[in-house]
Amino acid sequence: FTPTTANDSITTIDMSADGNWMIYGDYSGNLVLLANKGGLPVLWKQMPVPSGGGSHCVRMTPDGRAFAAGGSQGNFYLYDVATFISTGQPAISYQIPNTSSVYGVAIADDASAVVGISNQNTTSGLVSYVT
Repeated sequence: FTPTTANDSITTIDMSADGNWMIYGDYSGNLVLLANKGGLPVLWKQMPVPSGGGSHCVRMTPDGRAFAAGGSQGNFYLYDVATFISTGQPAISYQIPNTSSVYGVAIADDASAVVGISNQNTTSGLVSYVT
């Protein structure tokens, strides 16, 4: 699979435990959902990160039904895969109280909670937990 945006770099990727779904973020600010079709990743949906900028982190639930993604300006998101496919919109959007990029996300196995981290400066960071 080659990214659909010319001269683009994939910055983060994750997949479901069964390997059927993959989500990646790229430097251009896209979230790209891939389906595994006979061992080949096939583009299923591509949407820009709502806050713009690149996505440096994504995490998918083991069952592949949801994923979390970090964005710019302190924003991170929880997506339901079915809703992402139909509308491209996140189920939850959250902004950490700073304007730095979110460089780490985690998602509960059942998608009941998501966590995002962002560095406030070189000596402190912020952790936000959203249910």
